[in-house]
Amino acid sequence: MRTGLRQRIAGALLLAFGALSARAEAAPPQAGGGRPVVELLLEVEPPDRIIGTALERHLRAELGARDIDVVVVPSAAPAAPASGPRPIARVTLHIEHQESGAFLATIRVGDLIMDKRVERTIDLGRIPANGRPLAVAASTDELLRASWMELTIPDAPAPVLTPPPPVLRAIAAPAPPMRARPPLVEIGVVGTAVDFFGHRVGFGGATWVGAWCLSRLLVQLRFAADFGLPRASLHGSARADTLGPGFGLAFAFLPPDARFGVRLEANADAARVHLIGSASGSATASDGARWTGLAGATVRGWARTGPIAWTLGVGAVAALHTVAATDDGAAVTAIQGVGGKIDAGISFTLR
Repeated sequence: MRTGLRQRIAGALLLAFGALSARAEAAPPQAGGGRPVVELLLEVEPPDRIIGTALERHLRAELGARDIDVVVVPSAAPAAPASGPRPIARVTLHIEHQESGAFLATIRVGDLIMDKRVERTIDLGRIPANGRPLAVAASTDELLRASWMELTIPDAPAPVLTPPPPVLRAIAAPAPPMRARPPLVEIGVVGTAVDFFGHRVGFGGATWVGAWCLSRLLVQLRFAADFGLPRASLHGSARADTLGPGFGLAFAFLPPDARFGVRLEANADAARVHLIGSASGSATASDGARWTGLAGATVRGWARTGPIAWTLGVGAVAALHTVAATDDGAAVTAIQGVGGKIDAGISFTLR
């Protein structure tokens, strides 16, 4: 009697345990942390399981980065679990080998936010075997975002569920790419050759420090100096050397940090002219210093390698006041009129 009672109690416990186990197996796993959930239902049989596994792995990575969890559910599970976070979508992957030979993957997205379903069928037979998992995963991700994009349409129907912030971030317009800060400071140095046609030839250099006040406008502080070639006269020779500060502007036709470009420059310099005479025989010579102003315009091209730009400039220069060295009243060398100039050098940009 007691033995029969014990057997009945053990049988009842086994039945209860079996029922609880069956319910536990039927209940879909839930994501924790209160994040929105996308359910994934895989209707895939061997030997195509690798496609479903790849899709699960891809969705977990892509949606996880957007703070959305993925839960794999069995086919018998209800669309919305009884407990835990309410899913925002259910993705179903169905792979079918038809008698006609077609090898099809059907992706269905049940969008529970907008209460709609979207579907895409892919002919896997046209895709190499090693590319099929990626093709299915990429198509599924596109289909999800395409469905949610309806939230951005002003006259679309109102959503059934309040879209969680991760979904809104997933469909937000991408932020414009951040451009590198434009150059702020430029330091340059060039070697120069200047010819006041028929009056004087000089070789020297110029350096500047500039600031890009606007995206393509450079304001410069300059300093230039050159050595005038001696010119023979009746009683000896004379030369004129110059040095002095200046101010300049440059306008770049392309962004100043472009690899290649052209810009137009204009400058005004105050030049101290040192006149140096050399006498022959019994003649006498004297030195002196005078000031003049120089105005110039240059077309400059550049080729950039990192922060360094290799430059070449061609332009014109004009003397605002004539300064000449004379011999017995005749001009020997002079800074006067208009001349031509050419320069070459490098510049550095700092951000």
